[in-house]
Amino acid sequence: MVESSVPDSQPPARSKGLVKIIGGDPAKRTAGLSLVLLLLSLALPAFLLEFSAESWPGISVLFVGTLVGWMANGFAVYANYLLLLTLLMVWRGRGAWIAAMFMLALTGTVVFFDRVPSGQGGSQMLLSWGWGAVVWLAAIWCAWIAALLALGEKARFYALLNATFGVAALMFLVYTRADTFRDANVQERESTHSPWMAWSYVPVCSIPLTWPVVPVAQRDEVLTLDIERDLTTVDHWHARVKLPPFQEYERDGFRWTAKTRSGQTPVVVGKAPAQGTRLTLSVKQAGRGAQIALLENATGKKLYSQPLSFARVFPWRDQPCPQFQVDPALEVPGVRAALETVLQRQER
Repeated sequence: MVESSVPDSQPPARSKGLVKIIGGDPAKRTAGLSLVLLLLSLALPAFLLEFSAESWPGISVLFVGTLVGWMANGFAVYANYLLLLTLLMVWRGRGAWIAAMFMLALTGTVVFFDRVPSGQGGSQMLLSWGWGAVVWLAAIWCAWIAALLALGEKARFYALLNATFGVAALMFLVYTRADTFRDANVQERESTHSPWMAWSYVPVCSIPLTWPVVPVAQRDEVLTLDIERDLTTVDHWHARVKLPPFQEYERDGFRWTAKTRSGQTPVVVGKAPAQGTRLTLSVKQAGRGAQIALLENATGKKLYSQPLSFARVFPWRDQPCPQFQVDPALEVPGVRAALETVLQRQER
């Protein structure tokens, strides 16, 4: 019998470098996925702070948090280094579950991170978590699953259970995120509930901003103010309802004259008997919110109206919705800009 001289077909050789990086077993492949997710999270927004138009990217959180994270309960940032240690031990075939457990413990401290120190001893509250934080948590979870898979067959069931839980949690987050984005108004879609944000501490109020088609009042026209005292005063910039400054107005049967400078509290400098006005600006409590209205005195007709709601987002003050002033970098109008348009007046 003559043997065939044609060699048997052999499978193509795999790159040793690729095998070393990705690995040939589920633990190493999961570790590779974790590394990819970690690198992706560095390029995505991590969170959004109050008084800030731009979110913090993951790479900034990693560098700044490594240096000063301990000052703001940001101990979770140090879980990144245990994540890398876990992946390294998985790739080298060593037991990584102890490092992974400490990694999860540090990650859990993220619930205590709610503000970032700012200048002069102050701080900025954290408003929203970005998708970068979600991807980072997915990287942590994949590293934990890889550590379980590295234990062998006896831990495969627990790894599969953890993977199922992670996928279910992500699907639930995506569903609720789509639901809140649909209900958000234009201000919220550009800030706390933008497509780059995955979850926010600020609740969605769903009240749209009423923008006037044309101005109603004449330029610098004197108005009668009918404003509830517990909502706002014309001379207190900490008020819950922040109105444009009024140089002259009527209230409580008198005509008041005030002087104001940009960014400062108006100061009353004159008082005279009321002379009567054409329009009244009304700000009244309405349930858990308020109602701003511009009324025509002769007929009582409502010429402009803006409902408001208040949510206690911060311990020391309420968050109005729609917001009165939005960071100019967002190019999104606020209630105050709408009032300045309808009244034809600007802050001086």
